[in-house]
Amino acid sequence: MFKCCTLCNRVWDDRHAFLSDEHLALNGYQVNFHRPEKGLFLFTHTTCDCNTTIAVEVEMFVGLFHGQRYDEARTGLEDCTGKCLIKNNLEPCDAHCKFSFIRDLMAIINDYEKCGGGGLKPPERVSEEKSNRNFACQLADICFRCGNS
Repeated sequence: MFKCCTLCNRVWDDRHAFLSDEHLALNGYQVNFHRPEKGLFLFTHTTCDCNTTIAVEVEMFVGLFHGQRYDEARTGLEDCTGKCLIKNNLEPCDAHCKFSFIRDLMAIINDYEKCGGGGLKPPERVSEEKSNRNFACQLADICFRCGNS
C-alpha cells in the first residue's frame, strides 16, 4: 500500500495509482528545512464525499526527479524567492538551492497524466536540447500531459 485516505479510507496501492487518480490534486508543500525529503506534499482528495487533505513525504516521489540538485540552502539570501515559505505556492524556483528540486518535482506531479481508469498513455519525448525544466517529458515510466514535443 502506498497511501490510504484518512477520511474515506480509499487505498492507493502504488505511486502510479496515486498520481494518476483524477480525484487527487496537489495543492501545497510544507517545507522541512533540516531534511528536504521529509517535507510534505499536500494533496486534496476531491471526491464529493471526502475532500480531505492528504500529506505525503517528498521522499515518496524523489525517484521521479532526474534533474540537477544543489547542496546549499539559499533560504533568506538575495537569490531566495521565499516560495518554500508559502504552502500553496507551487511555482518553480530558479535559485540554486537544495530545495529547488522540490519545486521541479511538483511540476512533474502536476504533469502526471490523470488517466481516469483508462490506463497508461505513452509518454511524449523531447529533444535533449530542451530545458532541464522539461525533464519530466523524458521519463519513460510515467504518463503525463506536458504538451512538449
